[in-house]
Amino acid sequence: MATIYGIQLKAVKKTMGLEGEGFVSNLYMDGKKIGTACDYADGGMIYVSVQKEKEEFSKRIRQYYTNHPQEDFVKRYNDIKSPEEYIQLREAGQLPIKNAAEFSDMELAEDFCNELYKMYDLEQIYKKQIKKGFLAIVTIFQGGKTNIIGNGVVIDA
Repeated sequence: MATIYGIQLKAVKKTMGLEGEGFVSNLYMDGKKIGTACDYADGGMIYVSVQKEKEEFSKRIRQYYTNHPQEDFVKRYNDIKSPEEYIQLREAGQLPIKNAAEFSDMELAEDFCNELYKMYDLEQIYKKQIKKGFLAIVTIFQGGKTNIIGNGVVIDA
C-alpha cells in the first residue's frame, strides 16, 4: 500500500462531487487507525480528522516536507500575474517558496493526504495494468494534466 513515513490511507472509497472525483478514507499510522481523510470534491479543502497520535502525525508530516520541499508552495500566488510569469520565475529560481515551518499542521495534513491519495490512485492503476500483462507504467505530468502510459498506449488521461 502507498505509504509515506508510516502513514497510509485505507478503506478508500472514491466519490464524485461538483468539482470531479474525491475520496473518503481511513488514515493509518504504523498499521493503527488514527483518523479519517475526506475530499468531497466540492472545491474545498481535504478534511483531515486525527483522533489519536496527533503530535506524532504532525511531526512526521513536518519531517516529510522538511526533507522534500515542495516547489508549489508559493507564498503569494496573487503577485504572479500569469502562468508565463510563474514559469519564468520558477526557471530563474526566484519563486517565493514557503517552507514547512510557515504552514499550520492542518494545511500540511491536507496536502499530505492529497499526496497519499495520488500515490494510492497510481498504485491501483498499476495493479490493474499488471494483471493485463503490462510490465510497467509511466506517469507523465504535462501542462497540469497527468497521462499514464503502459506498453506505449495512454491508459488514463
